[in-house]
Amino acid sequence: MKAFYGRDDIFTIWPTWPVLGLDQRTQWNLMQNLPGGLAKQKELSGLSHALGTKYFISYNPWDDADEKASLQKMSDIIQHINADGVVLDTKAEAGQALQDAADKAKPGVILYSEGMAVPRDMQGIISGRVHNDIYYPPLLNLNKLIKPDFAIFRVAEINKERIRREYSLSLFNGHGGRDKRYATG
Repeated sequence: MKAFYGRDDIFTIWPTWPVLGLDQRTQWNLMQNLPGGLAKQKELSGLSHALGTKYFISYNPWDDADEKASLQKMSDIIQHINADGVVLDTKAEAGQALQDAADKAKPGVILYSEGMAVPRDMQGIISGRVHNDIYYPPLLNLNKLIKPDFAIFRVAEINKERIRREYSLSLFNGHGGRDKRYATG
């Protein structure tokens, strides 16, 4: 990867897409049932850190039968594998309970929202992603005005869309890189 494009900023394990719900296993069962289990994920986390990459797990709040137990399980897994962040699947907001559960395992765990964070939650969520299903003219992204250092990443699939439009949209809204020397937002 270094020869082709430098490095990845984040490596994410996302075992729930698209299999969560096909049987009775929870998202945490699926995480533990990956090849090599949590021991292999701990190894991958160490490899990621050695390469200067953050290691994230996913959290699917819609799979919570018992939110308190689920947050405890998330915290246990973060601590066990030394994860750096949590991708919030289908969630653009985060409550204090979610951040507390992540920080209990490892202070400073990054919560990475799907979609734009709700402004009241932007203190706890420092980055988010905007999917490529938005095909309207570039609109002003107010989150960058509210909190200029809020990182916004765009999901773009080059086999599905014109990538030039994605570059323009990202430049217009200051999506992407965090280097303040080149920030456009």
